This record gives sequence, structure tokens and C-alpha cells, in this order.
Amino acid sequence: MKGKTITRKVYKLLREDYPLVNWKTTMYQNMARPRAVSFSEENINHLFFVCTELKLIWQKVLRWLKIDHVPMDWTAELRWITRHSKGKGWKAQLLKSAAAETVYALWKYRNDVCFGNK
Repeated sequence: MKGKTITRKVYKLLREDYPLVNWKTTMYQNMARPRAVSFSEENINHLFFVCTELKLIWQKVLRWLKIDHVPMDWTAELRWITRHSKGKGWKAQLLKSAAAETVYALWKYRNDVCFGNK
């Protein structure tokens, strides 16, 4: 029992303070959505491959890498990335890095827009 108390105290010391948000009234079925978030039900497929703005960013990253590819839905895209980034060559490593960084940046952008950080 003592270990749980210490863990709880350390957690409270380390975590950053954020304002409390009533999630149910703020986000659940909220139709007043920012520009980067659609009125449709949001999921990973919509966010990265249906949302026109964010899909365009991934297309531009691929174009910058000189990769001729039309993004598909999330499952197909993940299969495509996995298939084309096998091995340890620089092209495979570059595609893996570009995909990971793009997904991270888009997700961070989406969260910043949704939660008022931008």
C-alpha cells in the first residue's frame, strides 16, 4: 500500500497542471469544430486520408520524397508503408521516418486546434 502512495505523490509532482475540462459537453458530439476537424465522425482514417487539408500534407511529403503514390485509407496506407519501407536501406528508413513524423505532426496539429493551443 505504501508503494502506491509514493507512486501517486511522484505522479502528482511530475504531471503538468492543465485546466480542468468537462469533456462530455466540450467534445462529445460537438458540431462547432475547428477548420482542421470535420463535421463527420472523426477517426484515424478520416483525419489522415479523408480530411482534404491533412491528406494534402501527406501527398506533399510523398511528392517531396519523389514517391509517386496516391494515399488510400488508413489500413491500406499502413500496409503500403510497411511493404515499401522494409529493409535497412536509406530509402526505406526515409519513408519510415517521414511517415512517423507526418502522422505525429498532423496528430499534434489536430490536438492543438481542438484544444485551443493554436
